[in-house]
Amino acid sequence: METRTKRRWQKAALAAALVAVVAVVGALEAFPFQTYAFQAPEAVGFSVLTNSTTLAPGQTLGLAMKDTNYLPFPNSPRSRLGMNLSSGVCGLLFPFGVAAYAGDYSLGNVSSATQVQVFDVFGYFLCPLISIGPFALSPFRSVTKTAHIDGYWTAGQTQAPGGGFSEGVFHPFAPGEYTLVVGDGWGHTAVVHFRVTAGT
Repeated sequence: METRTKRRWQKAALAAALVAVVAVVGALEAFPFQTYAFQAPEAVGFSVLTNSTTLAPGQTLGLAMKDTNYLPFPNSPRSRLGMNLSSGVCGLLFPFGVAAYAGDYSLGNVSSATQVQVFDVFGYFLCPLISIGPFALSPFRSVTKTAHIDGYWTAGQTQAPGGGFSEGVFHPFAPGEYTLVVGDGWGHTAVVHFRVTAGT
């Protein structure tokens, strides 16, 4: 009797997981970005979407990172972000990270490249209070973080019109090839390439 009940629970959990997968795929297709990567080991689906792979000078790269838990119980990341991935300002609220490089690289040779900081982490920001304890993705739920990338930041000060200054110096992307490494706390990793044209 106990075995029969256990089998019923397993079938119900599998059916719910399949429904969640169909819902996630449908949501991704409805998203106005193109899917760049989709991986689902450890019952967590990871997707990276971009709005373009070619930008004119001054245009912004839209990036969407999404994790979906296909399990009927909470799922926490197994480790901290690796590969120098940055979550940006208030990034601890999400299990994602991004590393950006000028040039065309793969996971095999990106360690030899120089990383640029696409998030302004040099200023002063007030972030929401974060509860103590590890991030946990609820059963059959998703978490998404979007980013808008149009250049990189370096340390320093930027003069403000009318006087004063703000921390950090922004640099628009120069024409050329760029590589983004995107990952999450479950060890998923995707490489996104985009190009900035010289314009007219």
